[in-house]
Amino acid sequence: MKTFLCIVAISFLVIVGIVAGRSAESADPMTVAQGIEGWLGIPDETDDKAPIDYGPGPGKPKQAAPGETATLAIKAQIPVGAPTANVTGVFGPVVTWPIIPIHAVLLPDGRVMNYGTDASGAQGAQLIYDIWNPKLGTGSGAHLVLPNTTKTNIFCGSQSLMMSGDVLTSGGDLTVSGARNSAQNATTIFSPTANSIKANTPMNYARWYGSLVSLPNGELAVFGGRQNVGVLSPVQPVDTPELYDPAVRSWKALTGATSAHFGASPPPQL
Repeated sequence: MKTFLCIVAISFLVIVGIVAGRSAESADPMTVAQGIEGWLGIPDETDDKAPIDYGPGPGKPKQAAPGETATLAIKAQIPVGAPTANVTGVFGPVVTWPIIPIHAVLLPDGRVMNYGTDASGAQGAQLIYDIWNPKLGTGSGAHLVLPNTTKTNIFCGSQSLMMSGDVLTSGGDLTVSGARNSAQNATTIFSPTANSIKANTPMNYARWYGSLVSLPNGELAVFGGRQNVGVLSPVQPVDTPELYDPAVRSWKALTGATSAHFGASPPPQL
């Protein structure tokens, strides 16, 4: 039996080595991983569609699946830590969430806006996003799943709170010819008071995973990200930052601050 297991293990390593070797020319870890997944028959989640009619639906609470009614009925509360919790920390029990909250931002009213996937866990931030109210605990009733009426996939975008209390998101994920992970220049604004999201003025550059920073004067600056659309390799970093003025809802390219250090991987040597 031990001999058989050793043969299987060695065979597996040989297959992995062959696939990795064939993919090594690209020097792209993602390509290597996808090659191994293909040989092993592991489905690529990025190929899964995110249908609008899947799951509980926008703005509706999660429905209990067979056998989990009791779990959903429990409203787990935020854990209370010991007096030294500010130093040692404290963890509560694992709780359910209506989506996978890859991105999150704290709102002025104490709630948390989060987004990333649809109700099935697939990329779907162009469909729905979630607002969590910690005051209501961590049960399903503490979440408000809202429709993304802009249809902009804000997954892989950046977000920041503005002085108005609204949330500005910039860039994100774009599907080109059925393939995801291209950059886009769309921006959106979420209003915590209205619980709604709307389209905003697009940026000058498409950005995938840029960095958005609020400035003391109320304006916001966005840096980096990649601008690839359609062809994802080699990576094309955005080397020109932009400035957003909420008063006139306009973006200005800061061409005087253009630098190869923004988004370059690895960064240029000084």
